[in-house]
Order: sequence, then structure tokens, then C-alpha cells
Amino acid sequence: DSIAHYLRANHWTVHTLTDEDATKTNWIRFLSEEKPSLLHLATHGYYSAAPSEVAMPSTFKQNAYETAEDPLFRSGLLFTGCNYIWAGDAPIDMIDDGVLSAYEASNLDLSNLELLVLSACLTGLGDVQGNEGVFGLQRAFRLAGAKRMIVSLREVFDEDTFELMKTFYEIWDKESNPQPAFRKALITM
Repeated sequence: DSIAHYLRANHWTVHTLTDEDATKTNWIRFLSEEKPSLLHLATHGYYSAAPSEVAMPSTFKQNAYETAEDPLFRSGLLFTGCNYIWAGDAPIDMIDDGVLSAYEASNLDLSNLELLVLSACLTGLGDVQGNEGVFGLQRAFRLAGAKRMIVSLREVFDEDTFELMKTFYEIWDKESNPQPAFRKALITM
């Protein structure tokens, strides 16, 4: 909300999806209808190592995303309604599963997207596949057309991330390129 308020105050057109409106279905519909040039997602991200690399007790209930063989299903973003599927249960009738896997993200049309900010945990992680590079969200959004991205290799904390993002947008407002603006924001933090 604070980032949206800041952007509106600086003459950006802002559309927000929060609470019950922040479903995967609504988000995908927004992308297809609006074709934004800047997309800031403040949500939860996930990455799970290959199932053979992680030994889980047999009593631990995992969902299909965490145990998938394909690395593009083991990284993604979480939206409203994800709690059921994430707990290993079935989604609620008439509501999408709330999980946008990297595989699904790779099939989006983001050809107009100049900058994607993934203000979420673990969005830069994925499986390294020999000479093919990293298979995860970063690759998926690049395949979808995103030209530049800000991602995280670690877990992020709400207050610190908010300050970093606010600082980034304030600096970027004075710069023409987001890359040096983000670097300055990191140094400032």
C-alpha cells in the first residue's frame, strides 16, 4: 500500500490487487488486459530443492509443487487462496489454487514489461541445469518477456524490504536507469 501510494503521488498509474482480489486468476487477467511496463509484486515467493536433495520425514505433508520433478514447478509466487494447496489439501471449489509456478509464469505475455520487481523471498533461486543456467522464476519471467528484474536470493523481511523498495523508487525517480538506482538504494540501506 505504501509503495502504491508513493507511486501514485509521483504520477504513476497504479492498480493494486489485495486481499480477496489478489488471486492468481485476477492477476493473470490484469496482466493480459493492462500490459504494464512496471510490475511490483509484494507477495510470497517459494523455491524448493529437488526432492532427491531434501530428506523429509514421512509424516511431513508436502504439496505437489514442493515435490515436483520439474524445477519450474518448484519455484513460484503465492497469491490469495494458496493456503489450502500449500498445506497439501485440495483448493476450495471455484477458487484457483493461488500458486503461480515458474512454469505458468513462463507462458505469460510480458512483452511490454520493462521492469519486474519481485519483492518476495527466494525469487532469484532455481535449479542449475548444466550449461542451461538456472531454472526458476527469473528464467520464467525472462522467457515471458520481462526485460529487467529485481529478485531476491534470500528470505526478505517486510520492514527492511519496504524501506529498500521505497528508497529504490525515490532514487529511480531521479535516475533514468533502474539498475544504478537499485545499487544506490542497496548502498544507502
